[in-house]
Amino acid sequence: MVEGFFASDKNERQAASTLLEELSRHAHLYIFGGMIRDIGLSGKKNVFSDIDLVFSGSREELAHALKHIGIETFFENKFGGYRLTHYEVEYDIWSLEDTWAFRENVISLNTIHSLLHTTLMTWDAVIYDVKEKKLITHPNYLQDLINRRLDLVLEQNPNEKGSIIKILRTIYAKDVVTLGSKLCDYLRCNLKRYNREELLEYELLHFGSNIMSHSRIEKLVATLQEYRGGEDVIINHYKRKKSLRPHYSE
Repeated sequence: MVEGFFASDKNERQAASTLLEELSRHAHLYIFGGMIRDIGLSGKKNVFSDIDLVFSGSREELAHALKHIGIETFFENKFGGYRLTHYEVEYDIWSLEDTWAFRENVISLNTIHSLLHTTLMTWDAVIYDVKEKKLITHPNYLQDLINRRLDLVLEQNPNEKGSIIKILRTIYAKDVVTLGSKLCDYLRCNLKRYNREELLEYELLHFGSNIMSHSRIEKLVATLQEYRGGEDVIINHYKRKKSLRPHYSE
């Protein structure tokens, strides 16, 4: 479970727990996306993601809260939030109202559940309420993790090429078995816009390594060319029968 990740004798996790507790005294605080996804896929011992936090107060209130709890060094990130390092752990923290899809009026902000509609992929559409200690997800979220099924949530985004690479890296680094129909449509359309070398150079520049390769991209493109629309596509048949389970209950 998420609480178990922070109930550790590791200094960085104890520091993370303290940071979250102190920030949550200033406004409702949520963990969002990658870290929770990785706990579900691999368990709390195998989490390598940065920690993304959403702060329900304004951007100014967030900056004040960080300084109030003794975090003096933080920098504005490219999404309008703040980036900081605390006990060797990287954090991205932003005001709920500054979420890109809300700010650009792509998605309406009604409740915290609206945040689930702002992610690129379904596996990232997960929230942990720090105060209430509960997960907030779509009804089929855990089942999709168990089945290693990945789909698209929001097509609009400020960085199309970066989004394509993020999807491809997720497919191959996280052992995706099945692609949902919306994701198939998106990839089949947008992979045509970029040559293979351009994508590999972008991946290496922004992530420091290449999970992708010419052969992986070509194989995926060939699979998508046979796709007729409206159905899921299995891309890793040899993993299909592997027994998987979510790790949130550990």
